[in-house]
Amino acid sequence: EEWQTTGELASLDCAMENFSQDTVVIYGDLLFRSYMLHNLLDWNAELLVAVDSSSLTNIAGNVNDLAWCSAPDNRAMYQQKVSLEHVSADLESRRGPPDGRWIGMLRVAGKGCEYVRSAMQTLKRGGEFKQLGLPELLNQLVADGHPPQIQYVNGHWMDINNLADLERAGGFEHAPGE
Repeated sequence: EEWQTTGELASLDCAMENFSQDTVVIYGDLLFRSYMLHNLLDWNAELLVAVDSSSLTNIAGNVNDLAWCSAPDNRAMYQQKVSLEHVSADLESRRGPPDGRWIGMLRVAGKGCEYVRSAMQTLKRGGEFKQLGLPELLNQLVADGHPPQIQYVNGHWMDINNLADLERAGGFEHAPGE
């Protein structure tokens, strides 16, 4: 009812009662290749996020959800054991360059459900819960000692934020590297 005036966590809170033992939370304005979801579901992790490790120079000024990870992408290794350290839009908030950009995909499985519920309760105790977004949840999970694992991707997704993005999305289905 209040979705126009609240943040992402207020909406997620409404859906928490429907979480199963294997749930995927995805930004509503995200387009992605289907294999990305299949890969996310194939990993054995309680908490898993997809981070795009491709160059940040072409993100058209949108620096939301920059991700700092325990190690950069090593494309030579399949299913690297890398964990999230921080998500922010603030390039100055961490030392060194970010390792990529969180694309808005979070898989919650097994005990990960309990970790998310606990992190949500912690964030609710703060006065601004209704305005918080998913990056704050991810950072709380890290602070609680439950950092999500990283699944690195390289392109093959789009964030639809404006009319120009929507126009580009028309060719997304057939674009080779989008």
